[in-house]
Amino acid sequence: MFLRGGNVLRTVLVDGVGSRWAPAFALDLHALALFRIGLGFLLVWDLGTRLVDFETHYTESGILPLEATVGYSDAPALLPLHKFSPSGWWQRGLFVGALVASAGMLLGIRARSCCFIGWLLLAAVHARNPLVLYGADQLLIVVLFWGMFLPLGARWGVDAWRAGRRGAGRVMTAAGIGLVWQVSVVYFFSFLSKTGPSWGQGEALEMVLRLEYYTSDWGRWLLGRPGWLPLLTRATLWIESVAPLMLLVPHRGVRWGALALLGGLQVGFAIFLEVGLFPYISILALLPLLPRVIQCRKNPVRGEVRLNRAGEWGAGLSAIAMVLWNIGVSQVQFEKNRLKSMLPSPLVWGLERFHLDQSWSMFSPDPPSDTSLLMIKGTLGTGEEINVLRPGEPISWRRPNRPAASLGGDRWRAYLLNLRQRGLTWRPVCQFWMERWGREFPEAAAIEQVEVFSFQIAGPSGRPRELVRVFHERAQP
Repeated sequence: MFLRGGNVLRTVLVDGVGSRWAPAFALDLHALALFRIGLGFLLVWDLGTRLVDFETHYTESGILPLEATVGYSDAPALLPLHKFSPSGWWQRGLFVGALVASAGMLLGIRARSCCFIGWLLLAAVHARNPLVLYGADQLLIVVLFWGMFLPLGARWGVDAWRAGRRGAGRVMTAAGIGLVWQVSVVYFFSFLSKTGPSWGQGEALEMVLRLEYYTSDWGRWLLGRPGWLPLLTRATLWIESVAPLMLLVPHRGVRWGALALLGGLQVGFAIFLEVGLFPYISILALLPLLPRVIQCRKNPVRGEVRLNRAGEWGAGLSAIAMVLWNIGVSQVQFEKNRLKSMLPSPLVWGLERFHLDQSWSMFSPDPPSDTSLLMIKGTLGTGEEINVLRPGEPISWRRPNRPAASLGGDRWRAYLLNLRQRGLTWRPVCQFWMERWGREFPEAAAIEQVEVFSFQIAGPSGRPRELVRVFHERAQP
């Protein structure tokens, strides 16, 4: 049974789908409830990982003071709350507000409003330090965006219980169409971006697994089975090209098949790669697309799902803009700035603030070929050399047990690899390391020099191969 609000505006987008294609875009209310609970949980998880290094990443005494963020436009916020005050307490307030919003989503209290607040505050957190962002952040902010238009609290929540809403049902909205399109776009345009020879020749997965900072222990195990890798590379391309189209087919069995393929792909990412929250958010985005969660033939549907006219129009226009943007960016080799230079400034402003200026081109057109590791070496005034990232451990040119964790977690990894890949200056972070050493070890000699090295994994001799000094910074007199 389809539910609709009594006076909901039937936009051109929704009416244009037609009854024949409606099953592909109507979302199950219990599936949306699962999605809401998972979204609240992952938002808490995301904020928790950021709070571990809050002082370092989000305050004036850290690696990126507020005034320095002006030079980075990676993640502009609709409402730049992070700019209202450089105070650490103000920045903490943004985190607290987002955590309260996530609690509201978990409990189903004013779920859509909480989703909007969570989206707004998380966007401000992103804008406060865009250098610690990676692919999972773009996906989470996009999922929150569509969630704030959907009836997330219609089932399995405090508000639903108070209103007596129960029973099975599906809802057809512009936002639902937008979410289905969004999931399809993520995979299909990721497939279109993989135009390099390594993907066509079946070598891409091997190249990915050789990236030390992205490979798990199971990934290194898989790397030892080279006969499997060409097959898995081609399977990845096949899934990313076929499964998104299957999602648009109004057939229950086809939908389940598409979800199984995409879910299996993400489970593989979670097992064989170290890519943070990305696979978990990707699986979360599939939950609203479940055809039916609970069969309730004995219980009639109770409680009307009320939607907002303005929200329907906003979601419909955003869905159209999102699809057109992704088509456009695919025509300019996924170079976002090139496409933006062709568009009017007001349109670019809106696309950026609502996070519709997307680019789903992970490991594209070919995976990176730089398999080197980083070592940050500090030299004290006494001449002693220390491991700056892990002061209690000796300097070693061998592979760490977990290379991704050796950089300090997902946020530090994103930051340090951003510096290396984008050719940004290491000076601010080197000065930060010197100051942090002085605060944490006031009785020890000060760091006189910090050196950043890039090297290939050591051979049996223990000596690094292709050792390159990327940057060095001396203490200010």
